[in-house]
Amino acid sequence: MDKYIIKKASSSKRTIQEVDDDTADDMVSHQNIDTSLETTETSEHTSQETVETLQKLYLFNGQFFSIVHCDGIKLVAQCKNCSKVIHGQKMSTRNFLSHLKHKHQVLLHQVQEARSNAKLSNKTNVLSRPTKKLTKQQINKVVFDYIIDEMKPLVTCEKPSFQKLIMELSGITDTALLPNRKQ
Repeated sequence: MDKYIIKKASSSKRTIQEVDDDTADDMVSHQNIDTSLETTETSEHTSQETVETLQKLYLFNGQFFSIVHCDGIKLVAQCKNCSKVIHGQKMSTRNFLSHLKHKHQVLLHQVQEARSNAKLSNKTNVLSRPTKKLTKQQINKVVFDYIIDEMKPLVTCEKPSFQKLIMELSGITDTALLPNRKQ
C-alpha cells in the first residue's frame, strides 16, 4: 500500500490515508468531478447575477442587444437588428457601440436618447429616496458622536454651515431641534 496526500474539496485541511492504487485513482476522479460541479454551480449563479445587472444597462435591455453569454469579464451579445454576435467586455461598450455606429447609423439617435434616459433615471432614483425623519435625541447622538470622534470643538454645532448640513440631511426645518454646546 502506498500513502497519498488527498486534499478534500470541502476543506483546506490535508489528510494522509493509506489506499490502494486503484482506489486512489477512483477517489481523485470523484474529487475532481465534485470540485468541477461546485465551480460550475457557482459560476452559473454569478453569471446569472451579472447578466441581470447588465440587462439594466441601456445597450443590453433588449432594445439594441440581447446577452448571449457572460463569462468573467467577457461578454457576448447579439444585435437585435442584424442578429450578428458581438464579443466584448463587461466594463467596456466600445465594440457594441462601434457595431451600431458602423452598421446601424440610423439607430445612433435612439442610442443617445436611451443613454440620456438611463442617466436621468439613475439621478431620479438617487434624489427621490425618502428622507428619514430623525428625533432630537437621534440628531444629538449623531452630532456629538461626530464631534467626539473627530475631536472638534463644541462650537462646531453653532456654525451656520454645520447647522445647515444637519438640517438638510435630517429633513428638519426647526432650528430648535439642532444641538448646541450647552446641551
